[in-house]
Amino acid sequence: MKSEISTTMQSSILDRLMAHVDPDAKPLFKFFNGKGEVVLAISPDGHVSLPKGDATEAAQVFWESVNAVGRMQLDLTAHLRRQRRWSDTTFGPGERTAGVLDHIRKELIEVEAAPHDTSEWMDVAILAFDGAMRAGATPEQVVAALKAKQDRNEARTWPDWRTMPKDQAIEHDRSGEVQP
Repeated sequence: MKSEISTTMQSSILDRLMAHVDPDAKPLFKFFNGKGEVVLAISPDGHVSLPKGDATEAAQVFWESVNAVGRMQLDLTAHLRRQRRWSDTTFGPGERTAGVLDHIRKELIEVEAAPHDTSEWMDVAILAFDGAMRAGATPEQVVAALKAKQDRNEARTWPDWRTMPKDQAIEHDRSGEVQP
């Protein structure tokens, strides 16, 4: 689907692109037209080159690319279906709750050792999703529960984080909750 660009937007993009033109810059990003020709290249330092010399085409291709990036989103339900198939094939079917919890504990040790490694945090998230699905939740139910839990957390009363120790969990106010 081709995204149309207004004349005003095209002029604005052209002005910004042309302000950074450097024909000798090595490209970091390349933008291609429908024929597979590079029409715009952007270097790591932000310089722009127009290999075909057609600024209008470059602006259109750039606009379409920006719009495409804005539309990219993860379909979490589809991803969880894929994850479930892979997990069942790799680790076998069934609950495996003790095994999943054991794996989460091991991953938490890895997170503590490398807290800035996003992949270690994702191991914990993937295992949590896997555990929920192995306990009987469908991918749709996992997504709904994730949203509901976030909504519930946002509705709770929390203490001022600035008054709390950084090395301890911040718990919500439970004073109004009915205890079982």
